[in-house]
Amino acid sequence: MTDELQIMKIGGSCLSSAQSFNQIVNIINETPSSMVLVFSAFNGITDQLIETIDLACEGESRALSAKLKRIETFHEELIDGLFEDYPKAFNEMRLTLQEVIGKLIYLLEELKEFGWSPYFKDSIMSFGEKLSTAIISKFLTLNQIDHVVYHGEDLIITNDKFGDAIANLPYTQKRVERDLLPKLANNHYKKVICVEGFIGRSISGLTTTLGRGGTDYTAAVLARTLAVTGKFKSISLILWKDVAGIYSADPKYVEHAKYLDTISYAMAKELSFFGAKILHPKCISIIESFNIPVYIKKFPADEDRESSKQEDIGTLITAEECEKNIYSISIIQEAYIISVTSETFVNAPGILGEIFSKLGEEEISVNVVTQSSSEINTSFVISKSDGPEAMKILKSNPKFEEWFKIKMELVGIIAIIGKDIATSKNQTKIYHALSKVGINPIAVAQASDALNISIIISKNAIKTAANAINEAFFKSKKGEQ
Repeated sequence: MTDELQIMKIGGSCLSSAQSFNQIVNIINETPSSMVLVFSAFNGITDQLIETIDLACEGESRALSAKLKRIETFHEELIDGLFEDYPKAFNEMRLTLQEVIGKLIYLLEELKEFGWSPYFKDSIMSFGEKLSTAIISKFLTLNQIDHVVYHGEDLIITNDKFGDAIANLPYTQKRVERDLLPKLANNHYKKVICVEGFIGRSISGLTTTLGRGGTDYTAAVLARTLAVTGKFKSISLILWKDVAGIYSADPKYVEHAKYLDTISYAMAKELSFFGAKILHPKCISIIESFNIPVYIKKFPADEDRESSKQEDIGTLITAEECEKNIYSISIIQEAYIISVTSETFVNAPGILGEIFSKLGEEEISVNVVTQSSSEINTSFVISKSDGPEAMKILKSNPKFEEWFKIKMELVGIIAIIGKDIATSKNQTKIYHALSKVGINPIAVAQASDALNISIIISKNAIKTAANAINEAFFKSKKGEQ
């Protein structure tokens, strides 16, 4: 058995300039153990790649060319800043960039020829991580850091749900044990491994992507599969972000959000599911049974090197429950609530199952459900992007169209999360806070494990409601929560 291993994910928002790359070198040099570094695409590149897909499908050739040039120029300027004093490396990376852009153009031409498909989309989206990892790898080499690079497709085997793939853990385990483990297991000296995040491949060999925040998921999968081998005394997962950790609410929307230094796996899962973009929803579930500690830490800028603030330690996510209750607020700013009502089908069983089976066939997920006991009124919340399609599905069903009234409304969701949040004392605190600012909930759903109360309100009232609830739970009074 070898020593400690750290799996580190470094997000694209952390790498906003050429100077940021020096911090990767600092992190590697300051970490005594072996490590696996998992990299995202550079900030904003994945979104721009998605835009190229839309432009290609719409036949907007001029706008497509301009977008491709913008992507190319961004990477050119980064390469110039990093390698201008190293002619050989500069030429190699410029050639690599041209090759990747050429492959991207080829795929976009095929997309225009054959029409849209989820495979094309995932293949095109994967180029961001391929470019970022190649550039970072070259920079590490110039800084005399010996390392090995793996493509995401080399290690992460997934199902074929393009755009939001799930790791096939048995096949991925075999890949990790066969290809990655031998590079790490003989731990007489520190090893550095670099892996493209966000990318996998299906069993049939097609490139897949792992959904929003998928690089977190890649890192978690690698942490789990390496823990399964039993070859390491301890494994930890560090997610380097552009924020200091997890707060009681998003500081962008809520004043006086409280920094949380420790939370449980259960709370982290609730937060990620209900819109907290800081953590991938699938990240915690696959590692919690192995008690792998997760740290969410702020990627250090130059001015942070001498800082010793509490937040620099990061938020620790573990199986341990805190001694005192910790509460947090997660916000979904825009979603649709769909209400299905009928006076005719008061006693008809199975209405809810029929609705959800129709939506499930089209892979539309439901976030929150409320229902009257007689099933004459069922309301459920789905993502903003799925709303129009869900209405189309329900209204195309003759039974629903004839006998039910179907209404859709744009709303916001506030999820209040924490141990025993559903006690009468806490519920009183929530409703009193909303009453003080004149906000009436549209619907409320409570988790049976008492970890979550989800309140659906007008989307225009989200910020006011979140601030009121946050103040109710975290208002400072003589130094106490």
